[in-house]
Amino acid sequence: QDGVTRGDAVRRREFQTYATTAYFVDPAGSNTNACLASGAANACLTVQGVIDKLPKIIRNTVTLTVAAGSYAGFIMGDRLWSPGGAVVTPSGSVAITGSKSAVTPTTGSATGTLTTVSATTTSGTALLIDSGQAWTVDDAALDGAFIRMTSGTANGQVRTIVTNGGTTLSVFPSYSTNPRLGHTSILEKPAVIFTTGTTIRAIPGGFNMTMTDLEFQSATSSSAILSQGSDVTIRFGGVRAYNTSTGTAVSVPGF
Repeated sequence: QDGVTRGDAVRRREFQTYATTAYFVDPAGSNTNACLASGAANACLTVQGVIDKLPKIIRNTVTLTVAAGSYAGFIMGDRLWSPGGAVVTPSGSVAITGSKSAVTPTTGSATGTLTTVSATTTSGTALLIDSGQAWTVDDAALDGAFIRMTSGTANGQVRTIVTNGGTTLSVFPSYSTNPRLGHTSILEKPAVIFTTGTTIRAIPGGFNMTMTDLEFQSATSSSAILSQGSDVTIRFGGVRAYNTSTGTAVSVPGF
């Protein structure tokens, strides 16, 4: 009697999310899968494959767990509009999560034990010293990589490596509680790599997105690695942007 047919109801459910949903991506998956479970037999092949399954309006939390591997970049945004210019409900969010693996330095080791930690500098960095190392100075393998403390007062905390010497790491940001002599660490980088450009389109009214433990690569300009709209709120954690033509980590808007 209200004029809503069963077909209308089905179409409305296809138009927006109604519950928290978890999707999975695997380098051996298929975009024809439902992508609601992990493993090659269940997961999508690409992040874009998941995005293309999303309804127009995200009202709930949507998570994408991406298995270690290399993937094409993706475009997020065009699936988040509703007809007539209405915007995504502010409570909706998308979280894309990868994983990390140990770095292989040109020389020296990915694991070690701190011998000195400097005070915070005016630039907001901290200097960590491991006198047992013999790293290659300004090693490209460490540029933009991460150090995670594995024991002590800063256990579990992750910082970005800005530069390195033979036995030193300059990291950002500094620690609220510094690691101490004898505390152990491991050098890591994302194990999920996007090898072509990724675009997060501007969405008027804003949209919440989280990216964790991912690496974005490009052989061209930094803007081609990850393009972020000005109205998109993205929280990054353990994300690395890497220019393959210069062998350096680069600064990308939003990082």
